[in-house]
Formats: sequence, structure tokens, C-alpha cells
Amino acid sequence: MWHKLSHKGIFWYISYNAKTNFSIIYPALLFCLEKDKQGEPNGLIVFALPSNQRPNENTHLYHAPLMNIYSNGVVCQGNATLPKKNTSITE
Repeated sequence: MWHKLSHKGIFWYISYNAKTNFSIIYPALLFCLEKDKQGEPNGLIVFALPSNQRPNENTHLYHAPLMNIYSNGVVCQGNATLPKKNTSITE
């Protein structure tokens, strides 16, 4: 589990074989990596946070206003796969 502060970034969108990008302000986000019984990554869950404060067990979570994220936070990965190896996240 990790979080990322609100930030300005690029949002990529592909439609009818045309790539488009927009500059947007992403909200603060909370990421949760689901693992299977063998400890292998098998899903990603993302929620929006109410502020740039570090979340805790009392932090209210919101639906992330991004595409392909269900109301329960599960990311639809399509045919994308998660890496099998742990990697570090840097800002």
C-alpha cells in the first residue's frame, strides 16, 4: 500500500487508434496491491484521498475520478499484467 500526493501530470487517452494527452491535476491517491496465496501480484485497487495528508485507518476514501476504476476501487487492467517483482516507487 502506498499513496501519492496530488500533482499535475499527463493523462493519456487512446481512441480509434489516435493518442491524445491532457494536462490534469491528479487528486491525492491511495494504491493497494492485491496478492494471491503465493504472494504474487494479482490486482490493483486505487482510491482518491480527501487531502495531501498521509492517510490513516480513519481517512475517508473516495472513488478515484479516473477511467477503468470500478466503484470498489478495483482497476480494470484489461490484458495488462502487473510486474512479478517488487519495484520502488519514486516521485
